[in-house]
Amino acid sequence: TPPLPDGVNIHRWDAKTSEGWGELVNNTDAIINLAGASIGGELTSLPSSTVGAMLSMPVNMFRSRWSADRKKLIRESRIQAGHAVVEAVRNATKKPKVVIQASAVGYYGSETGDEVVTESHSPGSDFLAKVCFDWEISTAPLSRMGIRRPIIRTAGMVMSNFGGTFPLLKLPYTMYAGGKLGDGKQWLSWMHIADEVKAIRFLLEHDAADGPFNL
Repeated sequence: TPPLPDGVNIHRWDAKTSEGWGELVNNTDAIINLAGASIGGELTSLPSSTVGAMLSMPVNMFRSRWSADRKKLIRESRIQAGHAVVEAVRNATKKPKVVIQASAVGYYGSETGDEVVTESHSPGSDFLAKVCFDWEISTAPLSRMGIRRPIIRTAGMVMSNFGGTFPLLKLPYTMYAGGKLGDGKQWLSWMHIADEVKAIRFLLEHDAADGPFNL
């Protein structure tokens, strides 16, 4: 991973409660909640910090590997983290002005095909769609506190050489063994990590930005 800039501090938490870090919310301008277990399993070749807060949520890519326990972890890690953020903000004497809540295009389900979906579309009915729906509403109480809450429905894959799924997908091609998947006509939305960061910054800085945004 690239080195962190000066002034950046790391505080570890269990992603279940606000214990041990909740006081950091006091006098904080913004929170970006990306926490959730990787849907791709434990990618042991990548840094654990990358696995802990994945930006990408590729639809159907790893479904055959999900046990009942893994599905439970995928869902509960997101819901519990969202509830912990709400608890920390509720207890803060000076609350942040904005909390950005992670979600993914998996919200719309895996069967949209060529259909163009917008933020007004209804959620899908498969496992990831239900996870995304519950993930989004896990921090809904913040809106009732008067806190701005942009929701980022991130593309199926966020491209980065420093973590996530892309390095694993890229490996066969670097060994001249890659090829198209299936018939090459199936959809997988993607976004570069630099564009993801710019989008998050835009949502932080614009007071009118609230509710869901497709990235």
